[in-house]
Amino acid sequence: MRTSASGTWKSNPGMGRWRSAGFTLIELMVVLVVVGLLISLVGLSIGGGGERRELEEMTRSLYLRMQAASEQAVMTNREIGVRFRDDGYGFVQLDRDQAQWTPLPRGGLTGASMPEWVELELITDGGEADALETQEEDQPEPDLVFFSSGESTAFDLYLWWEGADDGSAQLLTSDGATGVEWRQPGDQDYRERL
Repeated sequence: MRTSASGTWKSNPGMGRWRSAGFTLIELMVVLVVVGLLISLVGLSIGGGGERRELEEMTRSLYLRMQAASEQAVMTNREIGVRFRDDGYGFVQLDRDQAQWTPLPRGGLTGASMPEWVELELITDGGEADALETQEEDQPEPDLVFFSSGESTAFDLYLWWEGADDGSAQLLTSDGATGVEWRQPGDQDYRERL
């Protein structure tokens, strides 16, 4: 052990350099493994939910359009209906003079297409029906109606994708007296409605 002229002690100079030289190979390997695991976990939670996210966006769009249809029915004093097809949905209005349903004029509410992997099930007051098979192309009768009084057809509309588990379905619902509500997995009364 060495002592300097000032009387302080110094350890072996070679020993101090060896310890402060950096990390060992094992320490670096452990850090790389931990970082790799964290990156893979983040990748799993972000990726792989393409259908779920796309279905959620389609449901959000339909929900907002249904709310707009309900408001438009009240403001224009006309009944507006939603008609589901194999490839999507569209909106129609009741022409009281001709007593028939006609497409909405351009520039108003527009329907949308849906990919083949989206499944719909519509349950109304009249019972259960597969919404995609209820109407022929030349029959514009709507599956749901928003009345000028602010009421609507009472319904539960389930949207999911082929092969999805039960807890991933989106639900648009109305009791007929209040507006359309959107229920998602995790909502308080979501499980009760399945």
